[in-house]
Amino acid sequence: MPGSTRPSEAVPVPPLTARFAEFAAGLSVDTLEPEVRETARNCLTDWLGVTIAGAGDASLAPLIAVLGEEGGAGVASVFGRRERLPAQAAATVNGAASEIHDYDDTYYPMYGHPSAAPIATALALAEKTGASGGDLLAGVAVGSEISCRLGRLVGYEPYLRGLSPTGTSGAVGAAAAGARVLRLDTEATGRALALGAAQAAGLHASGSSSAMQLQAGRAAGSGVLAAELAARGFTAHGTLLEAPRGFVSSRGGAPDWDTGLDGLGARFAIRDIYFKFAASCGGTQPTIEATERLRAQAMQGEGPREIVVAVSQTVRTLCRVNIPTGGYEAKFSLPFCAAATLLGIDLGALESFDAAVIARPEVQALMARVRVVVEPSQAEWQAVVSIGTASGAILSESAGIPDTGAPSAALAPRIRRKFLKLAAPVLGEARAQEVLAVLTDLETRPAAALFTALAGASETVA
Repeated sequence: MPGSTRPSEAVPVPPLTARFAEFAAGLSVDTLEPEVRETARNCLTDWLGVTIAGAGDASLAPLIAVLGEEGGAGVASVFGRRERLPAQAAATVNGAASEIHDYDDTYYPMYGHPSAAPIATALALAEKTGASGGDLLAGVAVGSEISCRLGRLVGYEPYLRGLSPTGTSGAVGAAAAGARVLRLDTEATGRALALGAAQAAGLHASGSSSAMQLQAGRAAGSGVLAAELAARGFTAHGTLLEAPRGFVSSRGGAPDWDTGLDGLGARFAIRDIYFKFAASCGGTQPTIEATERLRAQAMQGEGPREIVVAVSQTVRTLCRVNIPTGGYEAKFSLPFCAAATLLGIDLGALESFDAAVIARPEVQALMARVRVVVEPSQAEWQAVVSIGTASGAILSESAGIPDTGAPSAALAPRIRRKFLKLAAPVLGEARAQEVLAVLTDLETRPAAALFTALAGASETVA
């Protein structure tokens, strides 16, 4: 029949589900290289900070109310709040909260947030089952790694078609994280991965609505369900990731199988996760960095006459807002991020992305001078910022993604400071410091030590 050629007939298709399952089931925190273990710790620390900061957002109230009304044993925490919910519900809320400020980590080849769902799943199941801190950290590493690799394998095409990698590849990563926390064997882990893939969903067209955050939340909840069902013998297609009309083929485009499996277990993709230090879209980060380098010179005298931001088509597609009207739009606005950086506004502070900041006359004036151009020859995630001054001089700087692959020990102090900045207003400074102390040697403790430290949120949050 015309048009019925199966992808497996065109190119050799590897046993992706089985390979991922073998990797996930066989990994332990003791076998992780120290650098990878520290990367997983950084991911967990960063995720907790942004999630606690997002937990009080009013947009989560309907979700918490609906899930709370369903009842069930409150076995897992909603971080930064008093509520305790069943594991699936808690993972759903926490996953959604992690996306509220678009401040969580990014893996650029995935075009999404790799740890949002896996960490929420791993935490919910670790708290429910009394897992060790080592198993929790291993779950974070495994789930984020599979989320990265699967997202890299399917590439940019799914994003262009409207699919959100955070909710799709993230759901499979979440299932892997849950399976690892539960210590499932290889066969059961494969079923968990398939069950996660069967539930994967998420559309970018949801935009700035709460539905965008729900995608990460549902992926996390699906990961809990997939792992717990697999643990109880629930069946699933053993090759669902790579099968015709399975996860990969349904994404569209030509999958790059090699990038998904090459070096699996030896070279960890999570080493290239990018941690944000401005609370905006990953596509804006190079522009912010390049502009910051020019700020002192550019703001002398009468300041800039014109600011030209040159980016790739990928970045322009992601960051398509010119003049934002609200805080969420500002996170995707290159003109706002450039103007705010030039004015010395701290884009690492959540309150900087606010309608009142956008409306400042000096911000509006500088945004009007920013022109965004697409440069076809430019590297995908590079930004070149050129500023024309009143004296006629042209200042120019470029930036890419500076800290992917950077030593985890070098990143850890910045991530810990970010955590304190976000979590201390909710937990209190002393409790936030206690959480950091537990995270420092989590693999030597029961995971319960982390939940005990985090429980201080109930003392300060309504």
